Amino acid sequence: MGGFLLTVLISLAFGLIGGLIYKSQVPGKYWDFIPPSIVGAWIGAYMPYFNKIGPKVLDIAIIPALIGAGLFTFFTLVFRGLAQKYS
Repeated sequence: MGGFLLTVLISLAFGLIGGLIYKSQVPGKYWDFIPPSIVGAWIGAYMPYFNKIGPKVLDIAIIPALIGAGLFTFFTLVFRGLAQKYS
């Protein structure tokens, strides 16, 4: 249970950071960026290949979780920006 909470905390941080950085360019609240970062943190933390990289806290691989959350948040920002531009 502690590992899941750590994953959610990582996702909250990246979702809020993404919302702060692109607040003026992409409409929406900070909470719009959190679900994709949860998916990215989950993939980084729990997938067998990625789970072996870096230190672990509460059985969560921290570095892959951070990278996954950051990448998914970035891709969400890019796709939302493109969708807004072309619609």
